[in-house]
Amino acid sequence: MNCSLNKRLLSAGVLLFLLYSCVDPGRRDALCRTWQYDLLATRQELHKRQADDLTMELMETWMLEKQFSELVFDRNGSFQMRWRDLLTSGTWRFRRGGKHLQIIIGEKKQLLSIDRISPDSLILTPLTEEADFTRVLVVKNS
Repeated sequence: MNCSLNKRLLSAGVLLFLLYSCVDPGRRDALCRTWQYDLLATRQELHKRQADDLTMELMETWMLEKQFSELVFDRNGSFQMRWRDLLTSGTWRFRRGGKHLQIIIGEKKQLLSIDRISPDSLILTPLTEEADFTRVLVVKNS
């Protein structure tokens, strides 16, 4: 009787894991491209979310430097960020069934909420850093 219960619990746990970790292939296709930050769209998004003045100042300062960065997500799970002459490499993976995105660079892990993803825009909100802001990215035109 105890063995039967353990088997059922294990089966239920495996099923939940599979359901929880499955990601729609279209979501992966939408993410795997080259992105760049969009200052104007980020401003609009933060106004829509009624961000406070401190958050807006933080965003403006951060975006002055980072708005020309390129973020590249490859289907093989590799990640690159190009900013000026610097190239940072790491890996990425979906979490929570594709609702979150985890970027790993060396020992540092950043977890972001995927607020919206489409073939031409991506809205991310950092979850692992305090005093941070939502970012809007658009597909980089070559």
